[in-house]
Amino acid sequence: MDFGIIRVKGFNLLLIFLISIQITLLVMTAMLFLFSSVNSELPITTVISAALLLLFCVPMCIVLYKSNTDKIAKTIFLGLSITLTGFFISGIIWYVLPSSIDWGFLVPLGMLIMVACYAPLIVALLLVYIEQRNKLNIIIQQFIFLINIAFAIFLIYYVITNYPSYTDSSTDSSIDYVMVYTISTLCDTIILSFVTILILINIPTKLRYLFSIIFGMSLLSFIGDSLKLLGHLELYDTLEYSQYFYDFMLIFISFTLLIYALSNIKITSIEEVNKKLQDTSLVIDDLIMQSPDAMCMCDVDGQIIKANEQFLKTFGILDSEVIKTNNIFSFNYNYPDKSFDIVKNGEAVQLENFELIKGNTLKYYTIKLFPTFSSDGKISKYIFLGEDITLRKNAEDQLKNANDKLEARVKERTAELSILNQALQKEIQEHTEAEEKISTSLKEKEVLLKEIHHRVKNNMQIISSMLGLQSAYVKNEKLNEILKDSQNRIKSMALIHEKLYQSNNMANVNFKEYIETLISNLSTSYNIDRERIIIEKNIDNISLNIDTAIPLGLIINELLSNALKHAFPDNRKGVINININQQQDNYYLLNIKDNGIGFPAGLDLANTRTLGLNLVNALAEQINGKLNIKIENGTNFELLFPK
Repeated sequence: MDFGIIRVKGFNLLLIFLISIQITLLVMTAMLFLFSSVNSELPITTVISAALLLLFCVPMCIVLYKSNTDKIAKTIFLGLSITLTGFFISGIIWYVLPSSIDWGFLVPLGMLIMVACYAPLIVALLLVYIEQRNKLNIIIQQFIFLINIAFAIFLIYYVITNYPSYTDSSTDSSIDYVMVYTISTLCDTIILSFVTILILINIPTKLRYLFSIIFGMSLLSFIGDSLKLLGHLELYDTLEYSQYFYDFMLIFISFTLLIYALSNIKITSIEEVNKKLQDTSLVIDDLIMQSPDAMCMCDVDGQIIKANEQFLKTFGILDSEVIKTNNIFSFNYNYPDKSFDIVKNGEAVQLENFELIKGNTLKYYTIKLFPTFSSDGKISKYIFLGEDITLRKNAEDQLKNANDKLEARVKERTAELSILNQALQKEIQEHTEAEEKISTSLKEKEVLLKEIHHRVKNNMQIISSMLGLQSAYVKNEKLNEILKDSQNRIKSMALIHEKLYQSNNMANVNFKEYIETLISNLSTSYNIDRERIIIEKNIDNISLNIDTAIPLGLIINELLSNALKHAFPDNRKGVINININQQQDNYYLLNIKDNGIGFPAGLDLANTRTLGLNLVNALAEQINGKLNIKIENGTNFELLFPK
């Protein structure tokens, strides 16, 4: 056994003994002051417990609240601190002040404060219960609450039934006591019910110790309040016994809080500290001895005290014992001026490309020399590290030579390229002029193409307008419908040309914008009530060329027109879904579905006599599409076509 360790342990015990004496003296002094200020009929245990409450319980709860990182424990200690502080203030106003100040309201005020002091602890327990109540079976919780509620009802009933026994004016104060201790007993019951549930929830955790302390405190308070209540109701002569439970409650909570606080303190012995220091020293030794670089450790004077094998080989030291006679600051090498002065001032030094001749070979090293510091901020040791960078340095030199040769070659090639550049400039200029001519021609063609699309669109609008005028003079409703269908087909094609000449890209149409415009036009043409027939769209943002866009636009025009005209007769309400989505393998899927009355059963899509469906079949084949129809809860057309 190390006698130094024994002395340190003995000194620690002496310190603990002296601190204990100081706390005891504080409690005794406070006890004497309290005892001189209250009625001499109070027992000495009550005075001791009051002193413990003032000097120990309240400060300990505040310290545990401040130092705790657990949210639940912090909440409980906050509530407990406020409650115990209130109990102490209540005791001073109730017992101490009336003996020196003759104010009649002091005792009722002390009673009121005592009852109110239960609230912070109850609120804290309620908040924790709300957060953790899902962790315990609801049947167990209901059972615990029902038992306590039944007791509370029982208590209130017997207090009310015994109240009429006080008839004379001398019993007013007893009635006050009955009210105070009835409320106190009910508060104790509430706290016990919450704490019981929280103990069952936290049996696997350290929080069960904290809740057990509150359970013990509340149980003793419950017994004391119950005995007080029975005494003031004059059912039993129990008043003189209740104070013992209050005193024991304060002594109990003082010692249990002390044990709880000490259980969280980790005491590290001198042997553990020495072991950790020894482990740290071994790690440093292993780091030096196992390092692939030349490494050594020196004392504050530069005397080498430990070096690895690589260091001995690098500096030509044959015997590891001789290393202790060498000083790192006395090595006869070409260190830069003031390098050692910088290190001795507490800064690190790094020397790049340090040259060292070993035999007939020139070696290059990166030298790092830096100090380490003790706990008081002074230099304790120096660490020397030498990294062999010969291979890297040679590679860098070879790379530099190659780079120099490359730069010389680049200069030669630059001169040659300069000559070629002059020759190419003329050709580039000619190409530029040709490109400008082509660009001018292309712009002229784009203008011409836009004009063509514009005129085609205008001509189609003229045809559409002529059909509209013609339909005004036709009295045959069937013929009128045919003219309107033809007019819508022409409008759908005209819309393609309108989108093309409005677009910067003359080859493709933004089909999403086209379909939205087409749906709006058809809804207006057939005077559709938007609340009766709802059109839902799910269209990917795709672009189609004119060869696909015009047939596909006509197909959508036919199918949507058919649904708007025939799917919802007699003012039926319905929904039409239009979807165009990109599929795998470069295909698109068009889906037009309604929940209307559907097509007749047994319809042969390929051999139909209607112009619209024949047109749809022909246009689907034109774009190499595969058309499919499903008649179930309405009509569902699906067209799969390539990009």
